[in-house]
Amino acid sequence: MIRDELRTALDLSSRHEPALLCHIGGAAALDQLPDGAPYADCRVIDLDGGLPEPPETPSGPPSPIGVAALVAATPTDLRRAVVLTEALPPSAHVVLGIAALPQGGTPPLPAAPGLDQWADLLHDLRAHRHADDAWSCEFRFLEPVAVREAVLAVARSIGGGRRQSNAAPLVALSGPDASLWRPGDPTAVRVGARGPVPLARVAPIADIALRTHTSHPPPWTDDHVDCVDRPTLASLSWARFGHAGDETRVCDLRPGALEVDDVPPIDERVVNPKGFRPTDSSRVAGLVPRPDRWSVVVGKTELLRVPDSGTITDVDLDRLRYLRGVRVDWGRHSGPLAAVRAVAGLAAGGVPVFSASVPRWGRCLGAELRSLLTSVTADDLADPLTREEHSVRLRRAALRTHGTMARWRRIGARAGFPPPPAPTVSVILCTRRPDMLDFALHQVARQRGVDLEVVLGLHGCDPDLPEVRAAVSAFRATGRELTVHIADSGTRFGAVLNRLAARAGGSVIAKMDDDDWYSPDHLADLLLARDYSGADVFGCSDEYVYLVDFHQTLRRANWAERPVTFVSGGTIGMDRAVVEDLVAFRPITVSEDSQFLLNVARSGGRIYRTHGLGYVTRRSGSSGHLWDEGTAYYLRRGGQQWYGWRPSALLECEQPFATPREARVSHAQEIGGERDGRRHDIA
Repeated sequence: MIRDELRTALDLSSRHEPALLCHIGGAAALDQLPDGAPYADCRVIDLDGGLPEPPETPSGPPSPIGVAALVAATPTDLRRAVVLTEALPPSAHVVLGIAALPQGGTPPLPAAPGLDQWADLLHDLRAHRHADDAWSCEFRFLEPVAVREAVLAVARSIGGGRRQSNAAPLVALSGPDASLWRPGDPTAVRVGARGPVPLARVAPIADIALRTHTSHPPPWTDDHVDCVDRPTLASLSWARFGHAGDETRVCDLRPGALEVDDVPPIDERVVNPKGFRPTDSSRVAGLVPRPDRWSVVVGKTELLRVPDSGTITDVDLDRLRYLRGVRVDWGRHSGPLAAVRAVAGLAAGGVPVFSASVPRWGRCLGAELRSLLTSVTADDLADPLTREEHSVRLRRAALRTHGTMARWRRIGARAGFPPPPAPTVSVILCTRRPDMLDFALHQVARQRGVDLEVVLGLHGCDPDLPEVRAAVSAFRATGRELTVHIADSGTRFGAVLNRLAARAGGSVIAKMDDDDWYSPDHLADLLLARDYSGADVFGCSDEYVYLVDFHQTLRRANWAERPVTFVSGGTIGMDRAVVEDLVAFRPITVSEDSQFLLNVARSGGRIYRTHGLGYVTRRSGSSGHLWDEGTAYYLRRGGQQWYGWRPSALLECEQPFATPREARVSHAQEIGGERDGRRHDIA
């Protein structure tokens, strides 16, 4: 156990040197510490209570200590500790522990700093998985180092391989809830309640300061950095109001106290849909009031207790994945902002939460999330497809409203800092079928919520064909940019894809096929998965297949929302740097997609599969597809089968589009399908 490792570290340390044992995340972390202080000069600090404000006049760096230890209850809590550990004294012996990881969670193996700061300092490093499934990392250095650097080394390994895109603007934090506002951010710094923000050479180290406080804050003294004030969660608690649900008193506490951006954000790198799974369980839990706080319970079993901060962790989400849904009882709990934050965290994690109604003070959930909570019932969620569709809608709304990056884009914009540009998407689309081009470009044109361009490859197609010219003109009329590249039919398909990628101007490249259906949110969902997964390549599986010749829709069960080795070739998305610096498509005629993914995995890249409800693969005997195993291949794969067109509602497509070659499906067959009711599940 972590407790034994800490005791050993303290025993090896000189008792003449002070030691520091920190914990964050409540009782789960505290229980991992040795009982009692091992010796007089060993302090125990609860980081959930914050740290003392830094002195207005710094007296110099703190003196080194013998052992510095930090135990976090979950990876979510470890990321919260990043900004808090800035003030800890340096040490040559650092022990970091995480009491629990979610099932299938990435092992917290440290990643060394990028400037080789440890090249001549690191003496010994040990990562240990304990019998109780806790993890610890023990660092021994030849000289004392900043504890925060060790914490960052472990935090970087949590939530994906790609380095985190930090929220902008740069921020200095002050107050009791500081760790909730920029979790895992290595650029965030602590500052005193009055300021000023420290200088880095001649410029302030932060663009904006955020203070949390329970009453009237002291005057802000920094004339160069603006300050934004937010109430602490404790200042908006029912205990302070004296009784529950007094809406007038909540509203009167401060004008605008219940705006969306007053809620501390959700850390999307750990609180996200990863690990979502379909379930046949009939169990519906309740988010119900207990003395002073909420709990998630099933019958008489308490699955988790929501802390006063309303923080939902990745381990909490893992405990709830088997449930059909969670019903929200808006009764007495910690307070309105904590309640909203808890519900937003569950929604961001894809937990199917619902409610009969939402109180008026719940408006800081955001209009879309409030509407979604009341859009389904427990009976609706008995249908697995409805349950997953509801989950997808919830996670979209929660992450785009309450995620850290979204929250700080709005705060920064209000303070006069233009938000950084959103990722631009270059859709690479290659076709050798002129009659499919209008359909394919229509699928791209209906994408929403993204800034995109199309790089079109005409593979052996004459660009002057009437259908080609008409399709290109119609797409350009939408106002989006389209670049045409012409390749002769003898050029290998993988080589054409590389040429298209080289002409792409977006920061993200997305490959789309010319004959498949895509929901209007397909690209937006890929970008969302990119943000929360930290993956180099992201896509979905061919969960839905439409067999044109049989007028039949198939759905194969697929485990989504997890790192994988394969995604469907027509949904591959990647950062532009992947194809430029890591792996290109092989110049082959077939299997170029699967070979690309194989080499990404071999090169150490991370591939993530998001939900597949917004994508339908088309297959027919006359498709002319480069890879075509025939319809029998899909029928043998099992799963659900329906007669007719039965995609997910998220596709937002009522009827399939048939090419001239596929329009031979008999009218009598279609009428028969309607008449005999075979549009229902027949599997």
